[in-house]
Amino acid sequence: MFNLQKKTVLGIIVLYNPELYYVQNSVVKYLECLDHVFVWDNSEVCHKEIFETMENLSYFSDKKNIGLSRAYQKGVEFAQQKGFELIMTIDQDSQWENLSSFITHSKEYLNFNKCILGPWPYAKRKLSCSSRLQEADWVINSGLITTVDLIESIGGYSSFFFIDGIDIEICLRAKKMGFKVFFDTQSQIIQKYGDLIAVDFFYKKVSYNAYSSSRYKDIIFTHLYLYRLYKNKHLLKDLIGYFKLGIKMMLLDGNARWGLIKAMIKGVILGMTIRIKELS
Repeated sequence: MFNLQKKTVLGIIVLYNPELYYVQNSVVKYLECLDHVFVWDNSEVCHKEIFETMENLSYFSDKKNIGLSRAYQKGVEFAQQKGFELIMTIDQDSQWENLSSFITHSKEYLNFNKCILGPWPYAKRKLSCSSRLQEADWVINSGLITTVDLIESIGGYSSFFFIDGIDIEICLRAKKMGFKVFFDTQSQIIQKYGDLIAVDFFYKKVSYNAYSSSRYKDIIFTHLYLYRLYKNKHLLKDLIGYFKLGIKMMLLDGNARWGLIKAMIKGVILGMTIRIKELS
């Protein structure tokens, strides 16, 4: 158990070619609720100057993209060195409802329970849950909050994945080791998934979340690989959804069609043939 009066929560934000004005305003809001913010910048250009006047913030940059997982692990190591007891990972483009309430409730709950918490990330899906916490298979990276001890005990963030699958893997690994994962149903995050595209298709406006061919390949690969590793039925459901999205993108974007077909094939081959290993 830790002392709620102590400075306990470290926010970990990973940047990549951010919209500077938006990120600057977001970080100011996070600093109002968190004790300290660790910023790792994966951009090739350093953005240290926009944070120089901010207190309780530490900025780091190697001017190269090391991926999300390695950046998160650097944040965990910073938390260990400085004595923070909780970490909260945050995306650069997330929008929150009830951020302060989420952090306050999470600190109280994690004072007595070693688990992983995260906000409800599906704006269009309504919940019928009577209790504040709803058990989940995984929560998304942005808003994931847990104890440093839990992350240490399961081996830290794996560098096996670059961007996709990190949140799913860390949660499923924690569950496999006996820890629980919960959505906080009274806190909601609005998260960007791909690029929202709207096109005319047979005189009808159709919208969808588009991904580049390389990103789509990684999504298919990580979901297949993680399904083989953890045998989670919801991973299979998500994978089917991504196959359907791929077909939609192929139909609606003729210029990207062949690239997406190749990406799907490569993702399936990689996901089915790479040797399965325990991750840490």
